[in-house]
Amino acid sequence: MTLAVLNNLGPNLITFSDAGIGSFEKFVLLPEAGLGRFEAIGELRTAFLELLEVFATLAIQLVRVKKIRELQAGDAGKYERESDENEHEHKLLSHATMRLWSIITLTSSFGKVKIEYKGHLQLFFKGVLMKIDIVNTFAEAPSLDRREFFVTSIFAAGTFAAAVMPISAQTKITTDDKGLTAGEVKIPVFDGQIPAYRAMPEKGKKFPVVIVVHEIFGVHEWIQDVCRRFAKLGYIAIAPALYARQGDVKDLKDPRELNMKIFSQIPDTQSMSDLDATLEWAGKNGGDTKRAAITGFCWGGRIVWMYAAHNPKLKAGAAWYGRVVPTPNSPVSAAQPTTPIDHVNELKVPVIGFYGGLDTGIPVDSVQRMQDELKKAGKKSEIIVYPNAKHGFHADYRDSYNKDASVDAWAKLLAWFKKNNAA
Repeated sequence: MTLAVLNNLGPNLITFSDAGIGSFEKFVLLPEAGLGRFEAIGELRTAFLELLEVFATLAIQLVRVKKIRELQAGDAGKYERESDENEHEHKLLSHATMRLWSIITLTSSFGKVKIEYKGHLQLFFKGVLMKIDIVNTFAEAPSLDRREFFVTSIFAAGTFAAAVMPISAQTKITTDDKGLTAGEVKIPVFDGQIPAYRAMPEKGKKFPVVIVVHEIFGVHEWIQDVCRRFAKLGYIAIAPALYARQGDVKDLKDPRELNMKIFSQIPDTQSMSDLDATLEWAGKNGGDTKRAAITGFCWGGRIVWMYAAHNPKLKAGAAWYGRVVPTPNSPVSAAQPTTPIDHVNELKVPVIGFYGGLDTGIPVDSVQRMQDELKKAGKKSEIIVYPNAKHGFHADYRDSYNKDASVDAWAKLLAWFKKNNAA
């Protein structure tokens, strides 16, 4: 949900409107005298606006819950519609809350922001004035420091994650770094820095940018090799370790444990922020961010869809077998409260998706649901399903590799990037 500031009349009166919900007209935030305080610099003021967004969404929630209760004894069909809307609003509230918490946490690590607030909302709903008391205080802003980064370096060159061993050496593709500048770099983020692998041509400047989002196996040798493949084609390719705060992945042998203990715990808001920082770093280190794209695999495939909805400045995206709806093994959570299908209407970046018809973790019908939603919303994104391919069909180091599907999808990715000015 996006709330646009219509008018800022000063520190004690801020008016918002939400065009996305026709029955919600506006609300006015009225802090109590002397209790509204926001100390920040520059863009950190965003945290306060995010806080207001959460309050507004909560206000809508309270109204909808009230209406639901009134309808319980009335029109059953109408109740069901309202119930569905209420469930959707709860997802948005959860998303907004996590986003706010991340912003406050990330931007307050150096003591730059404090929020102390108490007041009430005046909510105008279908012409009826409702007042809701709210209290929110962060007297001492929470903080993260560099010591809490579990991962400070990516995998050593040539090293694979324990969970994928033994590798399928007979199909593994190896791309050398001749003519490239390749290796580990550090990406400054709000609360410190995260490691990443970067590969780019040795000569030249202002290369198109592609962010490569890893699987649950981290920035290991295969992800690094994919970056070198892009670099050989003239890109600056960067693969940030988005799991740096949650835990080291290289020694965990069970993929289910990797997902449960680490990757399901990574807040989407954190991933979006880190990818923003990665793109910014690329622009300062030889990349042309006006020709930027993103691609990712498995867990990273989902992130591609999410980031394409988050950052409309991208030119293109390519998602490899990333889930698009909740699944039993990957349900929505406080850290990851939505899935790509929830963001179809927000999607302004054309994404091409590659999926396997034999993928047991991502049912074909869920992919079809995403295709239907994209078509209904009039989006330019496309999804291709390879009937005989399994999950991980592009991973040439694993037994899931399907050469025909992989080669075809890679060619389509490059053509997609070129078509959408990301080459």
